[in-house]
Amino acid sequence: MFEAVVSNGILNNIEILSQAERANFSGNLGETINSFSSMNEATALAINLPSGSVTYLGTAAAEVVDAGFTSLLAGDLTLRANFQTSAFEGSISGIIGYPVNYVREDVVITGEILLNGSILGPDMEGSLSGVLNDGVENFGASGTLNGAFSGDGATGVLGTFEGSLGVTSRRIVWLFLEQIGLERVAILHRLQG
Repeated sequence: MFEAVVSNGILNNIEILSQAERANFSGNLGETINSFSSMNEATALAINLPSGSVTYLGTAAAEVVDAGFTSLLAGDLTLRANFQTSAFEGSISGIIGYPVNYVREDVVITGEILLNGSILGPDMEGSLSGVLNDGVENFGASGTLNGAFSGDGATGVLGTFEGSLGVTSRRIVWLFLEQIGLERVAILHRLQG
């Protein structure tokens, strides 16, 4: 297990990796968690929600805990929110695995996680499902998600997922974030759709 800290803001009591732990990972995993923490703690809950559809692009990160190992995953997230029908759908793809407590290089994960659910004012809730493969075996993924839109006009969205990957003893916790940007920046931007 990792050293964790608690982030409170738009979403409360969210355990995330400590700053020291975040520094140990390659790629954008640490940056994703830093951005999630900052956005959660410093951004206001959404007001003046859009009346149509908005597509958000961002990053998802996850901790996978099993009796024998702990891994972290990070991938690209696309979320399409239809504020008129109060529904959303999306996917997580391009996933990279970061094995932690056994010797193995970072792993490209194939497959994707599909998301869908309901928009409830500035909040959202739904489910995730999919099949991932680490080059050795397939892992079915399932779970629930909770999140919220942030900023004037719902310029961002962040949330958490919890569920299972493969077997019931393997717990997976995702966090995700997306935020508006006028140009493509390191992780985040939003496209009007």
